[in-house]
Amino acid sequence: MKACIYIKKSRGRGRGQTLALLKHCISEGRSAKEINDGQSRVAAIDSYGLAGGVDTDKMGELRDNLLRQHHGGKSKELSKHVVISCEDTLDPAARRAAIRIIRRAAMEFLRVYAPGCSALAFAHNDRLHPHIHLVISNSNGEKSLHWTPNELRRMQSMEWLAKDLQT
Repeated sequence: MKACIYIKKSRGRGRGQTLALLKHCISEGRSAKEINDGQSRVAAIDSYGLAGGVDTDKMGELRDNLLRQHHGGKSKELSKHVVISCEDTLDPAARRAAIRIIRRAAMEFLRVYAPGCSALAFAHNDRLHPHIHLVISNSNGEKSLHWTPNELRRMQSMEWLAKDLQT
């Protein structure tokens, strides 16, 4: 299975833009009960470093929970948006396997490139290509994330993946 990673450019990822991004990822208007009804575009939601659970009925509180560690540094960017995507497939078993793999890859990405930062991961299975949206807090409470062009190239090369995920 082939995969690729997109680091989305942000033109001001403040509180309002972060809330809009979360609503886009969850599909506004759908409650937590509807996520598993078979009609939702979200296959799974994972949270990393958040206090409490994920309540999709209260998106403003979810955003505040995600950004609670922001230390008020010079960076105006409060969150980052990363998408990990797999190749197109119609086979349902292959799609489920792809979701499992990219969920593990997202956890590895956060461990390597956003240590200590809180994040939300939305796995989508609504397109031909299974993919996951990572919304990452730009701060771990002490310092902001600053990804250099070299780090961005390493991220997109996928060399950071553990050996078992590369195969």
